[in-house]
Amino acid sequence: MRMQNRKIRITAALLGFALACTACGKQAEKVTNYGAQDTAAEKEAGSTQATGTEADSGTTVSTSAPEPGNGHQLSDWLGGKELVWKDSFTIGSTPANADLTFRIFDTKEESDAAALQGYFGIPSYNTEELPAYRANSITKEDVHEAETVKKLLGDDVTEVRGQVSKANGDAENVVDMIVDCYYRYHEDEADDTPHYGEERDAVLYPAWEDGDGYFWHTWEGKYQGIDYQLVIGYLGEMHEKVLSFFPKNPGLLVGDPDLKAVIPVAEGILVHTIMVSEEPEDWDRVTAEEIGLTENRVTENSETLAKEAEQFAKDVLFFNPFAGEIGLDAGTGLVFSKGDETLKDLEGAVLNGYCSVWNWEFGGQSVHIGDDEPANYGEIWLTDKGVVGMRAYVAYDFAERLSDQVAILPFEKVKTAIAEELAQNLDLSKATSSTINLNGITFEYYPIPSPDKPQEYTFVPVWVVELMSGPAYYMGLAVFNAADGSLIRIEYYE
Repeated sequence: MRMQNRKIRITAALLGFALACTACGKQAEKVTNYGAQDTAAEKEAGSTQATGTEADSGTTVSTSAPEPGNGHQLSDWLGGKELVWKDSFTIGSTPANADLTFRIFDTKEESDAAALQGYFGIPSYNTEELPAYRANSITKEDVHEAETVKKLLGDDVTEVRGQVSKANGDAENVVDMIVDCYYRYHEDEADDTPHYGEERDAVLYPAWEDGDGYFWHTWEGKYQGIDYQLVIGYLGEMHEKVLSFFPKNPGLLVGDPDLKAVIPVAEGILVHTIMVSEEPEDWDRVTAEEIGLTENRVTENSETLAKEAEQFAKDVLFFNPFAGEIGLDAGTGLVFSKGDETLKDLEGAVLNGYCSVWNWEFGGQSVHIGDDEPANYGEIWLTDKGVVGMRAYVAYDFAERLSDQVAILPFEKVKTAIAEELAQNLDLSKATSSTINLNGITFEYYPIPSPDKPQEYTFVPVWVVELMSGPAYYMGLAVFNAADGSLIRIEYYE
């Protein structure tokens, strides 16, 4: 239950950009000769890739990959923009059917639009970069709480040692962060707590808690002359630094204390801070014009805003949370309303200013996130006053870009490698029927831990394949290294 509720809030906060998957039954993770590994299919054909340069024990990155911009877009590597795999084969003695179509879009905007229409996972677009990154996981010592509090609120701050709730008038997004932390470490008690609606909003949660390997602390003070709340903490089981920083009364950002709710609007979809469903068709939809958002200054100022948001995040977090440049949702605006996150009461002021949701991309691709897998994501609110709000879940400090472009297998070899790896590694005892179906595939990035440095990771491009047992039972997901086709892990659904 705790992860389901966390996924709902994360999905809303990222406006549909996060892909959440259920992760169970981990297998040993591996990256061997990254960027230069031969699959069984290649060996049989007598072909090899260029020998890679060792980056650490068990992980290498090809130095002979062509430079970006020389015709080596993602579609060139894979062999086309629409890749189809419809075939029957066997996994051991079990019949298997592949019915997969993978689409590459020319622009990120087309890819995002397809994701909102229910395309499996997050579609790829035709980037010219396929980089690899080295990152370090966040430790408790990396939180820098005192420095962060001083940076945001100065010296005149107050510790909030009691309890908070939305009904108390506490900052809504700060309370949401505390609820996330609470559910994670108090699962038994939290299961008896209302999850949605006004009843849940009135529940009190501890504003300050220290536990075994984790903590969250809440602070109050002035920022830009307005009362703000800050919650900052560390979730040890996810090695995540968490931070939420928002005004107690967001209406003061536009000079009207009666405006209590702030609703991000993007791509014609009204996205609630908390949704009661993960299904896109259950989201409330409205055009920007219907609520009076007739101007959006994000698009025309996206480059400036990206730099401002990126610098603010680095300054506040005290390390580099980004691989490459920050990603902005250029179609987002903030609606300040008297309503309660529903479409019933949108009377109020509309700020035709800025709102940015930030995430970061690895060569234009998403990051695979399982329920038990940490990642970097969050949001930054910008108006004509600058940054006015921020929420962050940060698990990795990006230390080094290892390569601008690494070699990956063409799709024909990917298909052969997937079939071979599943035949050797799939646990058929978890199947509920006599047939295995491969019904969905995405191209993403995945963090691989270094074999001799447990806090060090390499982010590599991967294929994520959805496995079904029979026509209706979702068996799990299999993650494959895109450079060599080797199996990284299988996440079995329970």
